[in-house]
Amino acid sequence: MQKAVVKLWTIVENLQKNLNMFDNLSDKEKLIYLAGVFEGEGSFGIWNNKIDRKNKTIKKYINISIQMTDEDIIKKFSDFFGGPYQNYKPRNHQNKIVYSWKTKGKKALDILYQIMPYLGKRRQEKFNNLLLEYNSRENKDKEYVCLKVAWENGFKRNGST
Repeated sequence: MQKAVVKLWTIVENLQKNLNMFDNLSDKEKLIYLAGVFEGEGSFGIWNNKIDRKNKTIKKYINISIQMTDEDIIKKFSDFFGGPYQNYKPRNHQNKIVYSWKTKGKKALDILYQIMPYLGKRRQEKFNNLLLEYNSRENKDKEYVCLKVAWENGFKRNGST
């Protein structure tokens, strides 16, 4: 009986160490981990922020977000990249609470630039196409697009990051 208790206690200690494993990772390892989670659960896009009908301009911003029912994972995004996270109570009592973290603008661009090397090819292509599309729209339609900041911060016009 005593051996079983000792063995059980050892298992519990090992589980506790594994639960805190993220805290022991380097910043680069944390970034890679979070990029992997973002690859599966995250989204990004460009949204209209403000339409100025008088000057016929549209201000746009880039937005990134991730939603899931695992609060501990969403908290990791909040802790690592900054910014608050929210929870949404389910409409139906049978559903779980959904947790969400998001950011926009230059901060979103900076985060995407950091995680881009660790995302899959499809997401990299989507991001590069968005940047190219909105850059050409800015010139064609005279829209103000805040993505100009991306080019100034190191995104290359040839579509590579």
